[in-house]
Amino acid sequence: VSTQSTGFGHLSNVKNNHVINQQNRVLKNYLFIMTVIYSRILLTLFFISIAAFLLFSPFFNYSFGQSKESSVESCGVLRGSQQNDSAPVCSLRFKEYIPSEMERAWMANVSTWQEHQTFCECLTRWNSEISQWLETIKSLSNTVDGTLSKSHPEYAMAERVFSKFIYTMTCGSKKETVEKWIEPIALSLRDPRYSWDCGGISKEVIFHRGYLLLDSVYGRNGSTTNLLLDLGASSFSQGFGGASQFFFHGLYKARGINFNKIFLWDGIEVPDQQLVDEVPAEWYPFYQYYNIFASPDQNDFKNPLNILQKHVTPDDFVAFKLDIDTPVVEMQFIKQLMENPAVTNLVDEFFFEHHVAWSHMIPSWNHTADPKLNLIDSYKLFSKLRYLGIRAHGWP
Repeated sequence: VSTQSTGFGHLSNVKNNHVINQQNRVLKNYLFIMTVIYSRILLTLFFISIAAFLLFSPFFNYSFGQSKESSVESCGVLRGSQQNDSAPVCSLRFKEYIPSEMERAWMANVSTWQEHQTFCECLTRWNSEISQWLETIKSLSNTVDGTLSKSHPEYAMAERVFSKFIYTMTCGSKKETVEKWIEPIALSLRDPRYSWDCGGISKEVIFHRGYLLLDSVYGRNGSTTNLLLDLGASSFSQGFGGASQFFFHGLYKARGINFNKIFLWDGIEVPDQQLVDEVPAEWYPFYQYYNIFASPDQNDFKNPLNILQKHVTPDDFVAFKLDIDTPVVEMQFIKQLMENPAVTNLVDEFFFEHHVAWSHMIPSWNHTADPKLNLIDSYKLFSKLRYLGIRAHGWP
């Protein structure tokens, strides 16, 4: 009996252990399954959070190492020479031109203020605006900004000085209105400190170009072609009054625009070796120099503005400089630029030295000045070009 009792007790223990082991296995399987489920839930939440970060974080959208303040919010175009590769393609369409307070004052009074001694008095009277003009250029010339930031301490004063081009910017399906400043039509249409004999440094800055506010790449990253057309080009590093090619290469590059088509004309012979030796590497593949006089005949296939039409569309960027010191020829190009819409709609920026019989420039221009015209006529010409949507600048 005792043996049987011991045997039955042993069998009972074995059975109990078997049940416990089975329960442990079930519990372990349950815990394993729950661990897998929770792990997958956590992993899914992790990937969702990463996706949200990439989609909505301004840090990612602009560029690593760039703060939001260092970027243009619209279309991801950076305030510098770089831009986000994933940024939408943007283009600009001219909407309107708004002259500044300073420009309106000079346009209204230039017939009086252009008189020799009165002009000298105006240089003193407008000294604060002249200083603001030159300081603002320094602030903007190495950025792609169209204006000073509204939070800038000098914004209010600068806005009184600088005129505005208003554009509709299209980036993919998005449209918005943007503005870009330009120096005013005022004073001598060159460095605002200039005069012939008012004293101070006035005559010394006759060829200074630090008064020019050039266009920038902002809103123009959709341009497949950036074309420079220079009539009166001299050579890359030489030219009367300073080399225009050297100036455009450096200043436009600082404003984010790199030319990939360069068409140059000059009737004064330039040695071939001098032409090729001075050209920078990034320009060399695109450099085309016509060492002949430019034809102003609108029916001539050799006319530079006719050639221009074969190479660009309104979505491209075109900078055009005209300075050949022959008014009768220059005005034929001006007429074509202003009256032929096919040309007008292609040129974004224009530089021109208009030779008129104004007393402060007669000593320099001499026989090339048109005796029938004065400074007020230059104002009217540049104003009309700007209202056509062309950023027209007086060229020194």
